[in-house]
Amino acid sequence: MAAMQKIQPKMQELQKKHKDDPKKMQQELMGLYKGEGVNPLGGCLPTLLKIPFFLALFFALQSKEFLALVGQGGSGQSFLWMANIANPDPIRLMPIIIGITTWYMQKSLPAAPGQPKLMIYVMPIMIAFISIAFPAGVQIYWVVSNLMGGVQQSHIMKREEQKSEKRRVKK
Repeated sequence: MAAMQKIQPKMQELQKKHKDDPKKMQQELMGLYKGEGVNPLGGCLPTLLKIPFFLALFFALQSKEFLALVGQGGSGQSFLWMANIANPDPIRLMPIIIGITTWYMQKSLPAAPGQPKLMIYVMPIMIAFISIAFPAGVQIYWVVSNLMGGVQQSHIMKREEQKSEKRRVKK
């Protein structure tokens, strides 16, 4: 996304120049991406890689086998305040934490070109609301994933800032 932001002025220039010829505009944009070493889908890949794990965990926690295992005697184990991670969080704290960590994750990412600032606040609320009915195990996965992604992105952005600073000093 940071690379896409850097080439945004060039992209807008090409869009203005070829607004009447969409085919030519696409060719020029693809040439720009290639020349700058930018993959327009690169920002989506990390999210797409998480989806299979999320779905597998979601369905595993809802499976008859897991529910039977949890329901057997002697399995009175709990995690934090949740007696059973196959059920939603009983005190609804995890959806709030999911909303906060989603907001943190979005703040750590560079803003996508043309993305309204309102989305930084609306999206976490929507995701928190959606996650209320999810099993607690999925909610925990979501929180940990958001935290790790935010920390990773913050580290990447710091490195990019340091590289930019070194380039400015050399000039």
